[in-house]
Amino acid sequence: MTPDTPRLVHLSLASQGSIVSSLAKTATTVEHLRRFTTVVFTRSLCQSTGTQSEPRLYIKRAGTTRTCEAFADAVDRTVRGLDSWCAGREEAMCRAYSGADDEPLVISLLATEKAIRDEYETSLEVLLEVVQTVFELQSSEDADSFDRGSTRRPPATLTALLLDTLFIKVQQHMERRDTVTSDALMRVFVQTAEPVWGMVGKWLRDGMGLGLSVGSGGSFGMAGELDDEFFIESSGVGIGMMALGLLDPEFWHEGYALREGIVLTGDSVSGLAPRRKAIPLFLEHVAELVLGTGKAVGLIRALGGPPSANGFNSWRTFADLVSSEALDLDGVKQKSAGLFSVSVDTLSRLIYDGLLPHCQVTGALLVNLLVDDCQLLWHMEAVECFFLMRKGDAMSHFTDILFTKV
Repeated sequence: MTPDTPRLVHLSLASQGSIVSSLAKTATTVEHLRRFTTVVFTRSLCQSTGTQSEPRLYIKRAGTTRTCEAFADAVDRTVRGLDSWCAGREEAMCRAYSGADDEPLVISLLATEKAIRDEYETSLEVLLEVVQTVFELQSSEDADSFDRGSTRRPPATLTALLLDTLFIKVQQHMERRDTVTSDALMRVFVQTAEPVWGMVGKWLRDGMGLGLSVGSGGSFGMAGELDDEFFIESSGVGIGMMALGLLDPEFWHEGYALREGIVLTGDSVSGLAPRRKAIPLFLEHVAELVLGTGKAVGLIRALGGPPSANGFNSWRTFADLVSSEALDLDGVKQKSAGLFSVSVDTLSRLIYDGLLPHCQVTGALLVNLLVDDCQLLWHMEAVECFFLMRKGDAMSHFTDILFTKV
């Protein structure tokens, strides 16, 4: 408030200053979010530094990930929703001023501030806190410096940190019964988690790469096809001239594993100490299941089995998974319930129940393939008969031949 600020007769200077300060804080928060989304979009699709004779290409910058871009898009959608809401309020005021509406409209500064608070609660402030926490920004810093926080972390660690921070914020506000903020944050979280959820579906559908050829679908994909921000990584075992090969058990055990995170100490990266795996919290309980199923699908492909029998070809989006199982507080399914009536306590169960049947189908298919086509039981019976001497004196004749040779 300045001496030249217009005064409202029905408000004291202190009360008017308090309301204007609240609106100014909201406007400042929104402006920080706008600048953040602008920087992310600019970084994700920016012009290359080629010469003028070369065509300008759009390339990915190292400081962004698909999850970061999805988060920025969700934040941008929230900000544009606020812009639309403000435009609607302004239109209503203009129509009331011109007498276009029959119903009277009472316009006041206090009512406007309360309407914004009722519509968004603290969701905008929490989103800015997430941005500052994940990308290590201070409120006084320019959003352009967000690269400092993103490039210091590997893509998978950055993705896990972003999703975990959002997940924890959603849980905190749900526990406080702050439904407005929790719904807004859940909306952002679901949209932010879509890229990782899509990577899970691709891994379960195509399985692990065997390093035999490039491609996906029916081909044996290369390990490099896994996204850097995915929580499963290839160790390089089984690829190249010095590979162990498909017949080596270590290839199937160590070829792919859960990606490890990086522990940051100050400005240095510690990669030697035991590290937390870079797995988002809401997927930790199914990470081993997803890893094992992908390996099973890769083995089925190597044995020439049908790749489409696991049921992962029709992969639902994360939003569809959550909204199709919306539950109320009593656990009764609500067909008309909104997407965000699902609490974080049921989210893990929804994911597990959605993945388990298809993973079981993959396991059953692999067992049938090994038992029927590869005659696993026949080979085990032959080994048992040889070493336990269940059929004649095979071992005795074998030792006699060895003694004679000696």
